[in-house]
Amino acid sequence: MPKNPKTKPNLKVLAITHLGISDITAKEALEISAAKDIIVNKASIVFEVSSVSDAAKFAYKAQSVQRVVLLCAEYNLTADDKFTANLKEQLIKDDGIKTLKFLSKKTFASRFLRQESESEASSSLITLEIEALIGEHIYKTYKLKVDLKQPDLIFLSYFEDNKFYLGIDIAGFDLSKRDYRLFTHPTALKGTIAYSLLRIGDYNLKDVLIDPFCGSGTIIIEAALFKSGLSPHYYKKDKFLLSKIKELKIDFNKFDDASNLVKKQLADKKVDKKSSDKDTNFSSLKKESQNNPDSDIKSGTGDIIGIDINFSAISSSRKNAKIANVLEYVKFSRMDISWIDTKFKEKTLDKIITNPPKITRSVDPKDIEKIYKELFYQAEFVLKSKCTITVVTSSPEMMKQKAEEYKFKLLHERELWHGKEMLNVLVFEKQEK
Repeated sequence: MPKNPKTKPNLKVLAITHLGISDITAKEALEISAAKDIIVNKASIVFEVSSVSDAAKFAYKAQSVQRVVLLCAEYNLTADDKFTANLKEQLIKDDGIKTLKFLSKKTFASRFLRQESESEASSSLITLEIEALIGEHIYKTYKLKVDLKQPDLIFLSYFEDNKFYLGIDIAGFDLSKRDYRLFTHPTALKGTIAYSLLRIGDYNLKDVLIDPFCGSGTIIIEAALFKSGLSPHYYKKDKFLLSKIKELKIDFNKFDDASNLVKKQLADKKVDKKSSDKDTNFSSLKKESQNNPDSDIKSGTGDIIGIDINFSAISSSRKNAKIANVLEYVKFSRMDISWIDTKFKEKTLDKIITNPPKITRSVDPKDIEKIYKELFYQAEFVLKSKCTITVVTSSPEMMKQKAEEYKFKLLHERELWHGKEMLNVLVFEKQEK
């Protein structure tokens, strides 16, 4: 009998995200790179792809990740006083780096990350000590030169739940940062968290979506990026470290599969990185539409609408959307939440996804309670039956109470970490009368 032809082994990839949304990252891995054998951890996932190009595409397109790493090795280690010695022993046995074919004459740097909410034991690990250990190993074993400022490669190590990972950082920078966020809001969410709210709320491209507390527009812009297929890193593709490795021949331009509208918009606008706000003519964005935002809403059109009571927030949202190249996909309007039922027809919206005001030292809890009550009063009017409202809050019990008053059913609840702050995400469904 003829022998089976040898199959090319799949590459392992580590994607680091935030605690509480690793299942969202797993969805993206399936959608973008047809990932296989996905392992979902608390704040990361490990999966297999067919090529380095597939891994690079995922890093470029994904909206929920902080780092994406070509995995070389993974070890079971305990965060104790023998951690460093055990790590050194494992590196000598098998570091996985020798299989890489593009190391010749490259400079490198060593970086170490750990999950922010890890236990006190793991937080005792000394970052510089681990970075130095791995850096010394690579320098001595593979004779690569160290360059801490502008390395060709970054060997990134990561520790989570007694698992130590080592690999090559595909981008070389924090993928959770968004270049469009030039005009910010004090309570703005990270783009990765805002995107995850959309997926937790089961947002799809035909839904009519509204964020009644849009702030600087992050949720709305992430929805537009998702709908358009445009990467949040469109103007940074040349910054990805692996794009500069000639041996890999990765063309990041091939990963752009944005809709025709966005492609035309990008083709029409030659972006000058040296241009100022004056050159960009943001003054035109300050003209606030007095039109009813409901005037041209039709079922299945997928309108994406952001409203806020503050003009400064609406102005910032529009500017940010313009920078992100999704202004054509979104609508913004200055409006108090209590006006929603006068501006939108009954049962016209599919999704409300929002980051409403929170209780702080300077905000009276009674005022927040009134806002939450008004939110569900308005949602009960404008949402279609069996459609949902998704909120992120630090006061889940108050939110549940107001939802119950208007007969909304709790479908889903989870905790996630936004930096070092733990937040609750709640999804409520409007019940049929």
